[in-house]
Amino acid sequence: MNGFLQDLRYAFTNLFRSPVFAVLAIVSLALGIGANTAIFSIINTVLLRPLPYPQPGQLVNVWETYANSSGQGTGSVSPPNLLDWREQSESWQALAAYSPTSFNLTGTDRPLVVQGARMEPEMWGLLGIEANRGRVFARQDVENGDGVVVLSHGFWQRHFAGDPEVVGREIGLDGTPHTVIGIMPESFQCPPRSNVELWTPLAFTLQQLNARGRHWLLVLARLKPDVARAEAQSEMDGIAERIEEAYPDSQTGRGVFLEPLHESLIWRTREALWTLWAAVGFVLLIACANVANLLLARSNARRRELAVRSALGAGSARVLRQVLSESLLLALLGGAIGLILGQAAVGFLASLSGSSIPQGQPIELDLRVLGFCLAACLVTAVLAGILPALRSSRVDIVETLKERSQSQGASGGRDWLRTGLVMAEVALAVTVMMGAGLLLKSYSTLMDVDSGIETERLLTFSIPLSSGRYHDSSQITSFYSRLQDRLEGLPGVESVGMISHLPLQNWGSNGRLWHDGLDPGAPTSQRPIVELRQVGGDYFQAMGIRLLEGRLFQPGDADATNPPVIVNKAFADRVFDGERALGRGVGSPTSVNTIVGVVGDVRNAGLLYGTLPEIYYPLAASPRWTMSLVLRTSLEPLALSDSVRRAVHETDPDQPVFSLRTMNQVVLNSVADKRFNTLLMGIFALVAVVLAIAGVYGVLSYAVGRRTYEIAVRMALGAQRTDIYRLVIAASLMTVGPGLIAGALGSLWLTQYLQNQLFGVEATDPATLVAVCLILFGVSLTTALVPARRAAAIDPLEALRSQ
Repeated sequence: MNGFLQDLRYAFTNLFRSPVFAVLAIVSLALGIGANTAIFSIINTVLLRPLPYPQPGQLVNVWETYANSSGQGTGSVSPPNLLDWREQSESWQALAAYSPTSFNLTGTDRPLVVQGARMEPEMWGLLGIEANRGRVFARQDVENGDGVVVLSHGFWQRHFAGDPEVVGREIGLDGTPHTVIGIMPESFQCPPRSNVELWTPLAFTLQQLNARGRHWLLVLARLKPDVARAEAQSEMDGIAERIEEAYPDSQTGRGVFLEPLHESLIWRTREALWTLWAAVGFVLLIACANVANLLLARSNARRRELAVRSALGAGSARVLRQVLSESLLLALLGGAIGLILGQAAVGFLASLSGSSIPQGQPIELDLRVLGFCLAACLVTAVLAGILPALRSSRVDIVETLKERSQSQGASGGRDWLRTGLVMAEVALAVTVMMGAGLLLKSYSTLMDVDSGIETERLLTFSIPLSSGRYHDSSQITSFYSRLQDRLEGLPGVESVGMISHLPLQNWGSNGRLWHDGLDPGAPTSQRPIVELRQVGGDYFQAMGIRLLEGRLFQPGDADATNPPVIVNKAFADRVFDGERALGRGVGSPTSVNTIVGVVGDVRNAGLLYGTLPEIYYPLAASPRWTMSLVLRTSLEPLALSDSVRRAVHETDPDQPVFSLRTMNQVVLNSVADKRFNTLLMGIFALVAVVLAIAGVYGVLSYAVGRRTYEIAVRMALGAQRTDIYRLVIAASLMTVGPGLIAGALGSLWLTQYLQNQLFGVEATDPATLVAVCLILFGVSLTTALVPARRAAAIDPLEALRSQ
């Protein structure tokens, strides 16, 4: 142990004497280890850390499945099916439903929209969590119809400054008083990794309990300790078959799918995070190769010193340990700085990612991250130091001591190791750049997709009306009509529209509709699945959606017993097989709505997804509490923010405005995951290129220094400066060329694992590969000009005299 500490002290002294070498090596390792630590911290929190519930492996999401155009989809659950599952299944300790929603909070300085959830009381026991203060609601609260609410810890801190007396106080939610009965622990979320801030009891009406065709519940379940998920799946399949037999009209083709809760939370991010970690792993390997090259150059400079040590009795193992201790010291110093950089980067990445990193437990330093960082340091020390250490331990004492100068102390043949390391760096850099290039091209292709709307100069926001204050359709219609009049009067507003589900965010609601080409007696399962949306005002004009056939809605349409509807082109093409849709009937055999217009398709679920058959109803014929409004303006859209809030306040002083933003921001949010992954991969590719080019420069500079005598002789014999330039650049090509070829071949294989993350681009895209190789080749060539210029400036007389 004393010998090891002595080696570390000596290594520290040596590093202190060579500050440039030490800084270059430590910075290289800090970048590599820091990037790995940052990504691993996210992976640790999102993928590896268990959910904050007792026995989280027993928790599963229970979905209903249904047939769709792509095979089978999963979705929400109807209340009658939930009750049948509870009654017939024996696999569960508990089975409980919830429904995310938003509430209008009143009684504060200004009305607010709060994200919440209505939840069955059984959920508390299922998750095994108790209130931190007060209590959670129970089945008795539901039966009594009590207006009670449980607050999250964060909501309690932000809005009530952590006042312990808030339990028992009343707050207004959707115009109805609710009594605060409990505060949850800081780490609690339900749904998991969500931004839900309060919970109220979920109670079913008699109408909901009889509506087997209405699917709107999310269901969590906890398996019994002795029941495997496959066993529970088999039991639920049997129950689904019995329900289908009993209710063929609404349940044909429907089944049940059990998904581990943790799996449902990470499926969107898992593949991307592993890809990013592979990329930063390559960056670390490049950093290790750089440091190994620095250590090799340093070992060549210390050959005489090491030969003297060996002559005085130091064995090969002793020399090996000394050089490895220097590598370990560099790795530990780089790791310490990398840990600081990694933790700083985590905060930056979390703020940059938006919803790309699942919310929930904070991304923080824990023992697993510290252990990873320490392991990375040890592995880095071995990878960077083993080759220089082995070379140093095999010094030929007699030959080295007979050498006249360090500049001639190693034959040119020994440089193959340093050159090979740089080739590996270039190959790794090509792979990382290829991944970044593919993601960038994919993102660019995605952003070129026609969304079906004109997003420029569009302002959008949501209005969630309080169901407790707006009881009937006439009140809802009156509010939106008065608000539309005020908004149309604002300076710069050209048109105002509203829709139940804003495009580029989600599919919205859907249902199976009859149309006049179907047998009226056919079961519901034979009817096509159609997207259902309610629109008001000048929605199509405001959004720039093209009218292809027929007409748009007129003021008197909503007054009809069966109001007319408008469909999109996908509806006309798929439901009516491309035949003329105008004048056709849809809805149900007993309530037929006539199609009066066909409009262009809109990417409702996001740019990544296609379009489904879609039908638009006039808002006044089917009013909804929550609507998204869109304003086309001649001004900068966000300049109208204050005016919009005033107009809403004048319409109803207790009504908050939610999610006010431009349509361009909506588009960017819809591709946030792709943008985040592309940006990160681009950053890592830039770091990889910088490190690889630094390696190329280091090898060429070292080679020029070693060949000073040779270059001087050439110049003395008549070689021109252009000849020296060609000599150095040729050496550069001999170093970079094989690395480019190896990297190109390797990337064609490795980037195939990116295919699922690409849009409109093949993983082996030749244009991207060529561009990457040309960029690296050009940068390497430019880098080679610096040592080439220095070589061409050598004074042959001075160089020869120094020898």
